[in-house]
Amino acid sequence: MTVIDVGPADLADGQIRVVRIAGRPPPRMSVIVTRSGNEWRAYWNVCQHLPIPLDGGLGRLDDGLVCVSHGARYRPEDGLCVEGPCRGAFLESIDVRAREGRLLVELQSG
Repeated sequence: MTVIDVGPADLADGQIRVVRIAGRPPPRMSVIVTRSGNEWRAYWNVCQHLPIPLDGGLGRLDDGLVCVSHGARYRPEDGLCVEGPCRGAFLESIDVRAREGRLLVELQSG
C-alpha cells in the first residue's frame, strides 16, 4: 500500500479536487477527492463507461462528478452513476483520511 498526500483538508461540501499521481499508468493516473457532508471521498478519475478520465485530462471538474466526454453523472457520496451510458455502475473508490490538516489516500499495489 502507498499513502499519497492529495492536499489540504479544506474542501468545502461538494467541492472537488483532481490530483494527478506521478508514475501511474493509464487509466488510473489521477484521483478525484471530494467532500460530501462531513466526510471525504476519493475515487479513481476513470469513467465507468469507457476507461478515460472524467475530467478529460483538464485537472478539474467544474460541473460535479460528470464525465466531460459523454455526460455520465456520478453521486459524490458513493460514486454511483445516476445518469448516462453507465447508469448503475460505481466509480472505483479509494480509502481517504484526514491527518494533521491534510488529506491522504491509500493506494493498493498494482
